[in-house]
Amino acid sequence: MALTPGGIVGGKYRVERILGEGGMGIVVAATHLQLGQTVALKCMRPEVVSPSYTKRFMREARASVKLKSQHAARVLDVGAFEDGTPYIVMEHLEGRDLSDLLKIRGRLPVPEAVEYILQACEAIGEAHSYGIVHRDIKPANLFLAEGPGGAPTIKVLDFGVSKFLDIEAQADDTNPGGKARAGSRRPPARTNDSVVTRATDLLGSPSYMAPEQVLNASAADTRSDIWSLGVILFKLVCGRGPFTAESLGELVQQVMKHRIPTVAEILPECPPGFSEVVAKCLERDRLKRYTDIPELARALAPYAPHATAPSLERAAILGPSFSYTPAPPVAISHAPIAPTPLGVAGAQLRLSTPGQFYPMAPQGAPRQAPPAAPPHEPPRYGLAIVAAVAAVLAFFMAAYIAGRSAPQPHPVAPPHSAAIPSHPVVPLEAGTPSPPRPSGAVLLSPLPPSAPSGVAPERR
Repeated sequence: MALTPGGIVGGKYRVERILGEGGMGIVVAATHLQLGQTVALKCMRPEVVSPSYTKRFMREARASVKLKSQHAARVLDVGAFEDGTPYIVMEHLEGRDLSDLLKIRGRLPVPEAVEYILQACEAIGEAHSYGIVHRDIKPANLFLAEGPGGAPTIKVLDFGVSKFLDIEAQADDTNPGGKARAGSRRPPARTNDSVVTRATDLLGSPSYMAPEQVLNASAADTRSDIWSLGVILFKLVCGRGPFTAESLGELVQQVMKHRIPTVAEILPECPPGFSEVVAKCLERDRLKRYTDIPELARALAPYAPHATAPSLERAAILGPSFSYTPAPPVAISHAPIAPTPLGVAGAQLRLSTPGQFYPMAPQGAPRQAPPAAPPHEPPRYGLAIVAAVAAVLAFFMAAYIAGRSAPQPHPVAPPHSAAIPSHPVVPLEAGTPSPPRPSGAVLLSPLPPSAPSGVAPERR
């Protein structure tokens, strides 16, 4: 491999300097010969190259290239050296990761820590929407770069141990809730997805791994990433993590069994309710954690600075999150929808977007498909009813008006001022016309209070 300064990689990248080295790979700064663009070139060490690790390495490229969020490190190219060792070309970042930041500053104010976590949530939530679980979220994989205008911008790195959720994992009815069982054996590496975990592998960083991931790496789902974010948030604001073991065995015991301290115990001055948000991320039973990244983002919103609003809004609408908990039954459709990476329709948020649900006509109703849909108009039977009611009202109004306009006779009052109809009526004097008989018609509206209490004459 030509990774010395001045070496040419892939016929178009000139190596400038080494940026970092790890157990599996090396990252160097390089310049594109034609474009003059500075990039980061990441390659595997020759001594660790194997089919499984090569698959894991290339999985990082495939996972990262799907993401469009500005908070995910962009993959620009892939290739291989002459000996077959693969490399990934990524955007070059200037800054430091949160692990180094903590070493310099000790701990961060709550609003600043929440801002960084919400920015990470935007990229991780987008990954979840594609059915990708990161499985190795830690401060070293959250890079604080300089964004537009010098604003601090989090970039999520290293999807190398990510997992693509599949239908088999989603429908594990033999393991209710998707919780890993103690003593359960890990399945062998499968060829129908990107899980390459073997019994000797411990994928992820134990200090940030959820209990179900400690027991079985392939049992991790989106809520396992939420646990990791909770541990990071705890450490950012407290200056130390919730687990302080000195050995791997002790750490596993603390993660699995020991009481988990709260942020309020270490940082009593933290904002009210903030400690509870972190504690919910760290529930051992993942059914009690936040269901998905949008729910976590909404819970963190009250503690975020105003400048984080764009990331908050984007993180809060991302979805669907593929986890073992089905979506709340608020919008159910039996119509087919576009397939997702998992081929499931129980998505959390994206399924509520316009165009996903199709109203079904009542069974047996006639279907018409004209070339151009005419403007909507009320049903014809409705118009007939309206016309009939209008005709009846017009008839009664005409009758009422005619009765009111006819000359009104002046009946002679009976001898008693409070006569009752059952009493006999005093005969009228000769020559006085007989009073009209009451009509059986019902008035459409009450008479004014000043009107006489007579009734309309009967029409013959």
